Amino acid sequence: GNIEAEEVYLGKGCVVSGDIICKKAIIGAYTRFRSIIADGDVFIQDRCVGDAVRAKNVRIGRGSVIGSVDAEGYIIVDGASKLGRLNARKIIATESKI
Repeated sequence: GNIEAEEVYLGKGCVVSGDIICKKAIIGAYTRFRSIIADGDVFIQDRCVGDAVRAKNVRIGRGSVIGSVDAEGYIIVDGASKLGRLNARKIIATESKI
């Protein structure tokens, strides 16, 4: 089902078959979701799978697979990920050495 809250924090390996609607979200590694709709920032950790993300700012960890990402501000892609459509004012792709 859907998750609606002010802030959403999902741990590692969660599965959300519906939409995540919130102001701020941190999505744990290996999580599967349909879509995230947020008024604020969204941080998606490594190897997550989802259809769509819409937020103010988005940070995506390595190995993630996401169909489309729309951000009002910036999208940061940290490491190699499979991303469909990206739409933002600024898109930054980087490979961290951590």
